[in-house]
Formats: sequence, structure tokens, C-alpha cells
Amino acid sequence: MVAGELIPAPGALPAWWGPRPEPEQLPALEVEQLAWLVEGRAVVPVADALRGPAAGRYLLHEELGRSRWAVVFRAIDRLLLRAVVVKVFRDEQDFGEARWIAEVKHEHIVEVHDVGTYQGHAYMVLEWCEEGDLATWSRDQSWREIVERIVEVGRALEHCHAMDVVHGDVKPANVLISEGRAHLADFGLADRPASVEEVGGTLGYMAPELGLGQRTPAADVYALAATAWFCLFEALPYSGRTTIAMWEHALEGPPAEPARRPPGCPPELLEHIATGLHADPSLRPRLSSWLDALEALRRPQLQPPRPRSYRTWIGGVLGALMLASVAHSAQGACVEPPPRAEVRRARVVALAGQARDAAERANGGAAVSAMDRAFTLSTDGDPDQLEVLAIAAHDAATALEKHGLLEDALMIWAYAITLDRRLGREAELLNARAAILALDTKFNRAKKASHEPGFTAVPTQSK
Repeated sequence: MVAGELIPAPGALPAWWGPRPEPEQLPALEVEQLAWLVEGRAVVPVADALRGPAAGRYLLHEELGRSRWAVVFRAIDRLLLRAVVVKVFRDEQDFGEARWIAEVKHEHIVEVHDVGTYQGHAYMVLEWCEEGDLATWSRDQSWREIVERIVEVGRALEHCHAMDVVHGDVKPANVLISEGRAHLADFGLADRPASVEEVGGTLGYMAPELGLGQRTPAADVYALAATAWFCLFEALPYSGRTTIAMWEHALEGPPAEPARRPPGCPPELLEHIATGLHADPSLRPRLSSWLDALEALRRPQLQPPRPRSYRTWIGGVLGALMLASVAHSAQGACVEPPPRAEVRRARVVALAGQARDAAERANGGAAVSAMDRAFTLSTDGDPDQLEVLAIAAHDAATALEKHGLLEDALMIWAYAITLDRRLGREAELLNARAAILALDTKFNRAKKASHEPGFTAVPTQSK
């Protein structure tokens, strides 16, 4: 990280940045209102503008923010006649952020228009997002709209993680809104997942494991959940004047009930967001599962989406159900299920995905806990929902066996047998029974052999 003095204040910028009109000379920064400016004294010939900022192509108008490393301006591209953002760096060779943005190009990540250097400063020109940051935008929006923006940012993060990139500074100020859509910005702390000696971030949005030097995608999940919490409930999930104090509160348990909630916000939404704020990164859900459930909670009137690994398999069933629903509605007899039931079903789907994810990470305790909660919630006997849960149970139990967590695998196989019996899945029921018999024998042998000298028992406790 670069330390040292800030670069010059706006009034003291090098002359090569071109003329800067006084604020009262520029009304709202919209291209349509800039015709007079482009046609007047601020116009530059195309040949000169192509030579870069030395000819004053970018007219800096207003400072938007600054850090130790850069100053950010709202500006006008006088060649293409459009509003832009210009980020001027103190370091002449500071192109790391632009390279990360170019590498992870995505519809919900801000776009880089131009980069360059001049007289000792690197600069980067970005798209202008006219509706401001997520925190400001959220003040006048419904909880459904806010959640939709969070999901958009989450999909951008999911894309980054698939490309082995951790953003490192997800927060409301780094989510910009343009034409009603969210764009993830500020990749100044982006890097590959790694164990590091020094990490950066923002108070309230840094995951506890960062204190141990663990820079992983799970830290981005925590930051995104904290961002959702702040924008929905107008407060950070954990209080404290320092990052250490906030981490201590996170280690004590889930966040406290927020003082404010947007109208109509279901309690299940609060509970689900909190799963992304767990102090232990291994207990946080996978980002894809967390986003799928968030989308389901946002649309309670629709069939909740399934975790991605199940979508293809279950697509035919959902298609048939939708066609049947349309036909029934045409006869005037279709009745929407109660929203509360739909929310509960979405929660079951999310917990099923969490059980599978925890098992794949060899976290048997979390897998059993998630499966138990999902089984308890699946009280309405919806076959489609139970089938998703049964598939998750088979997957989780198999994964736990591979990791040697035999006791936890036995418990989840028991859920699988119960679900298969309720659904009449004869072939799967036989497979589950055979697995649990073989596993029970193996487990008992391991326990007996563990008392023999010189033998290392198969691990049976949750990690």
C-alpha cells in the first residue's frame, strides 16, 4: 500500500488538466446540459483531445472523494461529450485497479473507459453512475428493490471469485447505481486469495478472519451481508469504535435485532442475511446458495429458486408445475399459496444448500445443523421441496463419508431414509439403507479399533 502525502487538492491540480469552471457555471452534470460548455470556451479540437489530458480532454468539475492513494473527480469527456469519473493516482505506475477491472469485466462491475499517465500521475477514466452510491439510493427504496441490488452485486462478486479474485472492500460506498442497476466499483484492494501479513478494508465490513491474514472469498460474503444489513436496517450489524471491537461482538453471536426495518420486510430476511455474518468463515453459506435464497425471499409469490446444482435436475418438475398452474388459473380456480409458506419453502431450499456446502467443506457439525433445521421447517409436505431436501441429504452424507466424518454422515443418512420413505423413492431408499448399514459397521469397527495400540482411528467428530 502506498503511504505519504495526498496528491494536490482540486484547486492546485497541474495546469495540464485543462480549464476548470467554477461550480456555479455548471448546472446538473448531464450530457444534454453540457452543449453550451462543449460549444463554448471548453471545446478542444479532436486532434488535440486525442493527445490526452495534456490538451484538456477531461474537464474536472467536482471532487467526489479522496484517499491516501488517489482523488476521484466527476468530469466531462469533451471529445465524446459524456459525463465520466476520473481517478487521479499519486503513483505514476498505479494501474493495478484498472487491470483488475479489465480482467473481471461484468455487467454489474463499473467499466474502465481510459487510462494513462502524465507528469507523474497515473489516471483512470470510469463510467459515470448518475444515481450515486447504494447507501444514498437505498433511502427511498423498498426492501425488495434493495435486495435486488444486493443480488446484482453478489452475482458480480460470484464472477470475480470464479476468476480467483477477491474484491476486498465491498461496502455501500463502493456500489454505484446507474439506470436502476448496481455496479461494483473500487478494486483498489482486489487481489488473489492468500494468507497475507497486511490487509485493508473498511470499519464494519471487514470479516474477522482478516485479522488472521486470511484473504478469501468468504470475506467478501461477510462484507456483502454487512452491506445488505446497513442498507436495509440503516445500521451496521455489529457496533464498536474499532474493527477489533466489532470482531469481538461478531464472535459473541448473531447481530442484535435492528432498531428499524423497512415496511413489509419479513423476519426471515433478517435471519438469512445474518448467516453471511457468521464469525467463522466455514459456517457462512456459499455465495451462490446465499444469493439464490435471497432472490427467493425477494419474490415470495413465485416458486423459490433451487440451489444451482439442483436446478437442471428439477427443471422438468418445475416446468410441469407451472403449466399445471397456468391451466388451473384459466379455469378460475388457482389460489396463490400464502406468502408465509413460500418464505418458509425458500428457507428450506437455502438450508439444504448450506448443508451440502458445509459437508463438502468437511464441516460436519454445520451440515447436520442445517439439515436438522431444514427438516424441521419442511412441515407442509410439499413433494417438490422434500425432494430437493432428500437430494441434498444424499449429497451431504456422501461428502461427509469421503471426509471420514462417519458419525455426522450417519445422522444425515438417517434424514435421507426418512425423506425417501415419505416421497416413495424406492431405489434411493434402498441405496440409503445400504449406505447406513455399511457405514454403521465401519463406524463401530473404527471405534473398537481405536483402542488397539498403534492404531489411528478414522476421525468421527465434526471439524
